[in-house]
Amino acid sequence: MVSAAWCENGLKGESIGGPRLKSHDASRPLTFPRMAGPSAFFLHAGRSDSSGRNKQFAFLEEAADRLWTCYQKSVRPGIRAPSGSGGIPPGLEALESRMVSGLRNFWSGLRTFREALGGESMFVVLLDGEQPAAMKPAAVNAPFPRALWVHELSDRAKLSEVSQSWTWIDSLASAIADSPATPRAVESKAGSLTVWGWLGSDQSRETWFHTAASDNRWYLSTSQSLTISVNASSSGPEGQPAASLTRINFWVLWDAIDRLEHSLKSKTAGLTELTRLLRAFQDFTLTTGKQDDATRRQWHLRLKKQE
Repeated sequence: MVSAAWCENGLKGESIGGPRLKSHDASRPLTFPRMAGPSAFFLHAGRSDSSGRNKQFAFLEEAADRLWTCYQKSVRPGIRAPSGSGGIPPGLEALESRMVSGLRNFWSGLRTFREALGGESMFVVLLDGEQPAAMKPAAVNAPFPRALWVHELSDRAKLSEVSQSWTWIDSLASAIADSPATPRAVESKAGSLTVWGWLGSDQSRETWFHTAASDNRWYLSTSQSLTISVNASSSGPEGQPAASLTRINFWVLWDAIDRLEHSLKSKTAGLTELTRLLRAFQDFTLTTGKQDDATRRQWHLRLKKQE
C-alpha cells in the first residue's frame, strides 16, 4: 500500500492498495448523495456488487446448515426428558418444527427482499427535525435528528411476496393492535410513494418509524416529511466513479449546538483551545474506489480559516 497526505484547503490524503473491493461496485459514480442535500450531518452511500452479495448470502446459508447439522448430531441426542426415561422431552419436536419453519420463512422472505433491491443505497442523518412534544421542556426547541435509509429498488412487485413469507408480521400487527397504546396500521400514498407503518394516537409523523416504496426506491425512515423530500429529489451521477462515499458535516453540528444554546438563552463562558480546534473542523469526506485493480481511498478534512 502507498499512502500520502498533504495540506490543501485543510488536510488531504490518498492511499492505493490494501484489501480489494470484492463486494462493491466502483465502475461508475454514485447517484444517491445528491438527494441528501448539503446540510446532512452524516451521509454514507455505496453500491454493492450482486455477485459478491450472493456469495455472502451463500456463506450464511452454509453456516446455518452446518450449525443445524451439528445440533442434530451432537446436541439433540444428549437432551433427555426430566423423568429420566431417556426419551426426547415432550414438545421438543413440535418446538423444533415451528422454529425451523419460522426461520425458513424468514430466510425465504429475506432472500426475496434482497432480490427486490438494487445495488446502490444511502444512509443519512440530519439535525433539523422537530423535537417531540413529549420530550420538549417548556420554551426549549432543541434540534432533533432525522434519519433515513434509501435503497435502489429493482423489482417492486417482489415486496408483496416478502409479506407472504413473513407471516410473523401479521401476528405482530395483531398484538400491537390489542395493546393499550392502540397504534394503528397506516398506509398512505403521495404520488408514486406508498408509506407503511404503525402510528400511535398521539404520535407525530415527524417522529414516525416507517417504510416506504416508490417505483425505483425503498425507504426506511424516522420522518415522513424527510421521506417525501428525498423521494422528490432527483438523483444523478456525482463526482468520480466510486464504491462508497462517507461525509460528515461538522458545521451542521456546531450550528445545532448554537441553536440549542440560543433556545436555552445561555452561552458558554468562553471557548477553550480544544473547542476552538474542534469548531475549526468543517467537514470530512472519504471516497473509496478503484484504480486499475487496486483499491483507492481519498479523504479530505476541510478546516475553517481562523481570523
